[in-house]
Amino acid sequence: MRLRSIRYRGAALAVVASLVAPVSLHAESICGPGRELAPNAWACIPKQNRPRVSSNGGYSNNAAAMVGVASGVLGVIAALAGQLTPTDNVGRAEVDLNEAGNASRAMNRSGFQNMQQGNFRRAATSFKLAAESARKAQNWKEADENDKNWAIAVAHEHLQTAVRAETDGDVSTASKAYHQAIVAAGTVGDQRLVKELQNHHDKLARQAVKSGKAKDVIPTDSYCATVNGVMRCQ
Repeated sequence: MRLRSIRYRGAALAVVASLVAPVSLHAESICGPGRELAPNAWACIPKQNRPRVSSNGGYSNNAAAMVGVASGVLGVIAALAGQLTPTDNVGRAEVDLNEAGNASRAMNRSGFQNMQQGNFRRAATSFKLAAESARKAQNWKEADENDKNWAIAVAHEHLQTAVRAETDGDVSTASKAYHQAIVAAGTVGDQRLVKELQNHHDKLARQAVKSGKAKDVIPTDSYCATVNGVMRCQ
């Protein structure tokens, strides 16, 4: 059990590293042999598939610009990832005769794997299924932990969308996604991170005003909630 616990602590650290670390000579130690961090720092990619470098030394796509935008929220991303909780290291699955308990731990493991790969929507689904199975096993603690993991994965998905949209100049999509991330971070229960995201959105709003896109921004102080899968703000 100790070895499994160590393995998952390492996985949690790898999630943080794969989300926030810049491209560097140490990328292989994070991603594994033959892989490196993508220029946008959201996922590990095969080395041969990395973007071409343009004549001015930058990336031929907007990956470098994306890193610049993301720098404003990297602290939030790292802090959220650091709160992920592995539940697969509790006891030995082979002696756990409760099928639901095994299923919960397997889906928790799947959630961590998808977080490392940048598949945040799949990770969220895995953590949600882990929580549901934990409830069937009447393991309320693991259910609560996986509910929190779900909210963290959801926040990461929205932050990824927000950063990409902000980089592309799509203020409307970026503003909506940041608000969705703020709602998810509130569900996690970390109000400090909520405030940091609100501050970043304020910056986006100020830039939108300067560029004549103020109407595309949802005011930061709006109350937003997701109802039946649709975010509504007032």
